Amino acid sequence: MAIGARFDNAFKDLVRRNPEPLYRWLLGWPPENPLLPVALPTEFAAAPMITDGLFEVEPNLIVHVEYQARAAAADLNRRMLQYASRVYLEYGRAPRQFAIVLFPPARLSGVVWSEGLRLKYMSLHLWDLDPAPFLDSIWLLPLASLCRADDDQARLNLVEQVADEVGQVQDPELRATLAAHSATFANHYIDGPILEDIFRRWSAMPLDLSELPIYQEALQRGLHQGLEQGLEQGLEQGLEQGKAEGAAAVLEHQLARRLGSLSNAQRQAVGALSQSALSDLAMAVFDIATPADLDQWLAQRSS
Repeated sequence: MAIGARFDNAFKDLVRRNPEPLYRWLLGWPPENPLLPVALPTEFAAAPMITDGLFEVEPNLIVHVEYQARAAAADLNRRMLQYASRVYLEYGRAPRQFAIVLFPPARLSGVVWSEGLRLKYMSLHLWDLDPAPFLDSIWLLPLASLCRADDDQARLNLVEQVADEVGQVQDPELRATLAAHSATFANHYIDGPILEDIFRRWSAMPLDLSELPIYQEALQRGLHQGLEQGLEQGLEQGLEQGKAEGAAAVLEHQLARRLGSLSNAQRQAVGALSQSALSDLAMAVFDIATPADLDQWLAQRSS
């Protein structure tokens, strides 16, 4: 599965389970007014076009939402125009459109203007937004870690707050779902082992690091190399290599965050460690305070 698709699927799953909080937030719907969005088919039969979200909120109000990991204006503008025209032809009403962008830095203007044709949609960039409304809603909670934070420490505090809120959810299945989605989004900013520690301490929820995007990216590289060899043994070797690369990538990020940066020699040495050695390094990483500490640890492993 592509890394961007993991974010997309996590977002869709939250809305599929309960669309009301998202649409109430998007529309600024008063808390005292009832809101019962009715899901409309997201796929149009006339052509292979599938929206991220399409709901009828009122008899005269259809809301269309697209979730973007990062902004790609040329592609999204074209699709928003196509979706608007298709919704109008299908339902006889123009939709109110929203594009939610998860990660910086690129931005969307929300305006399509070409040779007299004009379309406006609301573009929302999560990193600009106050996290408070997201922290107040269970179903928007995983997105809070992507909202505005002034620095790395503020981001870490925000993710800890999300984990704390997740830990207070009583239903075990829902708590596990929210923890998984929260970790998926937070992994854009925070490394896997740190996330694992946060969710273990704040929400008593174990995380499977192998499901985080950075790990999956390295795993897919190893699988691809195994497939290129065309042999069963090659595939098995590729799988093991992908697992090791994923663990190494997570640890390199964590070490770089603690030490400021890693030298090329240090990265190569970490990348060359075996699975068992990587496990040992994960246990020792919080005792490594300086680049010299890391060099000493690596030297001991190679001796």
